[in-house]
Amino acid sequence: MHSAFLFGDWEQNFILSEEGIHRVIALARDRRDTLRKTPVKNICRAIERLSPLWSAEGSYRKEYLMTGPEKTLGLSVPMITLGLDIFAASLDEGELVHRLDQQLGGYGCVDAFVERGGRSYRAEPLGVVLHVAAGNIIFGPAESLFAGLLTKNVGIIKAPAGGWDFLRLLVKSLNEIAPDIARTIGLLYWPGGEESTERAMVSGVDGVQIASGAEAISAYRRYALPHTALIEFGPRASLAVISSDAADRVDMDGLAHDVALWEQTACTSAQCIYVEGEENAAKVADRLSVALRDLSARLPEGNVTLDERIDIARMRELSSFGTIQGRSRLVSAFPDSTTTVVLEMDPDFEFSPLRRCVRVKSYKTPDELTGALEPLRGILQTVGLAVDVREFPDYRDRLCAAGVRRICRIGRMNQPGTQAIRDGVLELQRLVRWVEVDGA
Repeated sequence: MHSAFLFGDWEQNFILSEEGIHRVIALARDRRDTLRKTPVKNICRAIERLSPLWSAEGSYRKEYLMTGPEKTLGLSVPMITLGLDIFAASLDEGELVHRLDQQLGGYGCVDAFVERGGRSYRAEPLGVVLHVAAGNIIFGPAESLFAGLLTKNVGIIKAPAGGWDFLRLLVKSLNEIAPDIARTIGLLYWPGGEESTERAMVSGVDGVQIASGAEAISAYRRYALPHTALIEFGPRASLAVISSDAADRVDMDGLAHDVALWEQTACTSAQCIYVEGEENAAKVADRLSVALRDLSARLPEGNVTLDERIDIARMRELSSFGTIQGRSRLVSAFPDSTTTVVLEMDPDFEFSPLRRCVRVKSYKTPDELTGALEPLRGILQTVGLAVDVREFPDYRDRLCAAGVRRICRIGRMNQPGTQAIRDGVLELQRLVRWVEVDGA
């Protein structure tokens, strides 16, 4: 049993039985027409009104921090505070409307038919959408929910492990300032992997938006009916690329943030840094080590599990062994820290154990770089790029062809902004069904 928010009302000790799931689905379906008739501007304004409640002096931020999220998220309080700053700043009506314009060609098409090229179009919501999001980013589930609301989909949120308190307070704050919008949301919790629960839930909704690991995504694919829309955001890997012409002027503080934010658990965090030329790579590794050490004073590391410590120790040991063979060098491994910088001569990509562990790899030519990235096709997410302006078109085209979904400057990898295309797709496009009227 667990408390649940069921479309305007809290229910303590809610039992997620087969009967309970059917009741949740029925309540959600009853809210579809209400949300569909709500002007999208009202939804945007309601989301914006959350911002002061979650800003630095906001009452809900203070209440959330009192729950001790650092104990469940594995993030330090300063890191959590930074995440809440980013979250509160993203709740801007103008930015939300611009996102609708950018992804749907105008926010008006969510409210009514619009004329385009002699035809009428309307972006119709899917209906009821189940949101399943990992809790590695504090506000990840909220971003998923808001995307659904902007497209007028009634939302059922599955709270991730460790994410209940944030979502509970988020829904509570929305219910305070916009109860009409809150009545189109359900918030539930169940342990991931409960097949009977997940199968019953998926079979009753019109769409599932899931950001999770490969195993969970595969399970939801199996549960979904042929007509159920699936919007998937699976595991990805990101990296930074620095050419020889840019190596001496890289923003090291920005690069340290690209590595350290969210303790590398975000798919946009740099796990490898590719630098053109061995000498340049060595310099970047040394400077990055200093930058990461300095960053830890402002953004301390969070709690680390035993399994994570074992993986980090293994990375350090292999690097030390590689030093004997001339293949690698352990640049930094702070005794009381998980932060680790390893310089490797082999350009082949390797995953990091995370927790501020990063591999700096040298490459000789752009051809060697793209060859090293070839096995990553399909999972490449973000590349933080530092090259000379004359090199940029060539690197941009090479990275696009290699399968990269987003290219940005160093320092922006983990902060894509509210208008960014998510994971290579127009997220809002996936949450609507276009209706066309031709010649009527």
